[in-house]
Amino acid sequence: MHRVILSSTAWRQSSVKTAMHTSMDPDNQYYSRQAIARLDAELVRDRMLATTGRLSSQMFGPPVPLTEDDAGQVLIDDNQTRRSLYVKVRRSQPVAMLQAFDAPVMEVNCEIRPVSTVATQSLMLMNSVPC
Repeated sequence: MHRVILSSTAWRQSSVKTAMHTSMDPDNQYYSRQAIARLDAELVRDRMLATTGRLSSQMFGPPVPLTEDDAGQVLIDDNQTRRSLYVKVRRSQPVAMLQAFDAPVMEVNCEIRPVSTVATQSLMLMNSVPC
């Protein structure tokens, strides 16, 4: 399966802007290349759920409750598949996974989100910590 994926045309496409792309589609109106965009913390969790086919489309209703593991980390229960928009937010209990991916700081007014790329983000995904 890896060979099929890695030899596919979609996998081999690049987002690098070339002279051909600039001349044929200067404003990227026809999406000749994909602009690289960083996902917010909530979207990382939502995309993981969508990729596994577990994302719930239920709208409205009560917030998704938080749980704590043995180490005291605040987590979203693995059985909760609603969008991160519905996660209960508490200033005193930041969600570990969302915090690692630069969720807004809740102690003060958050005018701009911090942006970082650090090893803990990869470790959170690699170690399969529940969202």
